[in-house]
Amino acid sequence: MRDDLEQQEQVDALRGFWRDHRRRILGLFILVAASVASYQGFQAWQSSRAETATRLLERMETALRAEKLDEAEANGLLLIKDYSTTTHAALAGLRMAKAHVAAGAPEKALPLLAHAAKSDDKGLAWIAKVRAAAVLMDLSRFPEALTQLDGRPPASALGMVEDRRGDVLVLMQRWDEARAAWEAAQKAMLSEADGSRSAELVARKLASLDAFAQTGQ
Repeated sequence: MRDDLEQQEQVDALRGFWRDHRRRILGLFILVAASVASYQGFQAWQSSRAETATRLLERMETALRAEKLDEAEANGLLLIKDYSTTTHAALAGLRMAKAHVAAGAPEKALPLLAHAAKSDDKGLAWIAKVRAAAVLMDLSRFPEALTQLDGRPPASALGMVEDRRGDVLVLMQRWDEARAAWEAAQKAMLSEADGSRSAELVARKLASLDAFAQTGQ
């Protein structure tokens, strides 16, 4: 009998607690459910965006292989416009820029490389900057090319950045600065697991630097 009374008291206590706090509890349940639904919706939206961006990138690549530059550009520009913050957009910019350079339209490559250089992926961003410097070199816009290489690249990109800096400085006939840049490039490349071949190419540039300086070419 005593046990029955204790159980009844517990039930009454629970009923009282529910009566006093049910609005707060229901509100909490609704908030949690809404948060879960919102998170799941965001995840689905993100997944859908990634799938669409991937399809556009694939269409662009397919058109480039078929040498349909206009079709490739339409897909690439749509990708950059609607999915500008994605890695897909940066890759599209790099690939389309390369196609424009190959087609003899380097000026069209520069805005694409400028967009890719804003990527959150620092590796891709610095590849874009190095390629932009190369395009500007070909256009004989050497100070602008050098400006592209300003900043602090990640260790993985340091070798290629200093190598390109040396290339620009040689064309500007700034021999001592070019030597310093190539020496820095060589040191960075030798510290990389697969950088020995690149370091060898830089070594050849260093070996020929005195000849460049003497001839002024």
